[in-house]
Amino acid sequence: MQHVNTRESVAHFFHVDSDHVALTEFDGGFTNTKKYIIDVKNSHDIQKKYFIKTANINSHPLEAFLLESEAKMYQIFKKLGLTGFITPNFEGLIQNGTDNILVLDFLSHVSFGYPWNSQTIEYLDKSLHSLHSVVLTEIDKTQIMTLSNLVRRNLTQNSKQIDEKTLFMNAWKRECRYFNHALNSGENAENNLPHQIIQRASRYNLNSSVKLTLQDLNPTNIGFSATQAYLIDPVYATLGNPSLDRTIAGINILYKLNNSADMRLKRSVVGRFIGDDSVLATIIKTHVINLIMHPDANNREWQKYHRDCIAIALKLICRPWHEKLFFHY
Repeated sequence: MQHVNTRESVAHFFHVDSDHVALTEFDGGFTNTKKYIIDVKNSHDIQKKYFIKTANINSHPLEAFLLESEAKMYQIFKKLGLTGFITPNFEGLIQNGTDNILVLDFLSHVSFGYPWNSQTIEYLDKSLHSLHSVVLTEIDKTQIMTLSNLVRRNLTQNSKQIDEKTLFMNAWKRECRYFNHALNSGENAENNLPHQIIQRASRYNLNSSVKLTLQDLNPTNIGFSATQAYLIDPVYATLGNPSLDRTIAGINILYKLNNSADMRLKRSVVGRFIGDDSVLATIIKTHVINLIMHPDANNREWQKYHRDCIAIALKLICRPWHEKLFFHY
């Protein structure tokens, strides 16, 4: 039934008959949203592909809310000149009473999540620079932060009465057995390390350089064409320090390069993207809390991804800078 309703809703959105819309389900990502590549044939028999994400407002209300929020953020990105530049073109949001359906251009020439080499890493660096260099008016900043705060309130509504330090310590106690392999010889994840992470994270200056940031630069949200990198899924976008975005990107590149023997490339990533220990501690703290609080925390693939990223960040934070450049990630 949802498949039929989706096709009819898309047909109505594009002002074509439903038999001129073909849907192919797309597998990817961690969330409960349904994803499709759709072919739409107009009255002139011209066919065009789009990418859609859909969530039912009754069975998956949080996912439906996040899709609506993502659409609103894409609308802001469109006004800033980012859609069709470093993100796909945003076509609109369909709300048919039962589903929220986000419609984007399908980037058939782009591979998401790969490949990772010196050229694509250079492309990512340039796209992040373009994102962080966007000039924002006070109205832009207000719109971004209003939406960002609303998204985060909805994601953390079950933890409002628990302070962040307690959340982190509880999550660390449950998860620390997964991290011992990432530490220096003689260290143990159950020792004073979690308190050091809290202390270092407290030194992170969120407002030292307030720019537009994505905050969710996992590999599936980064795609490459022959000439550039594209960034998608801006639902967690907010104002913040670009160093956080760049360090998240760097950790994710090292995650994807895990089996690579190219140590020169890995050292380049560390030198180019990884921020100071306060940034690393902030990322570790966020990832650890997410392992017990995030809506996708029960997804095993999602858990493994976050644990692997935490392990990489721990390898970085537990070593002096000169060793960071030469350690095996």
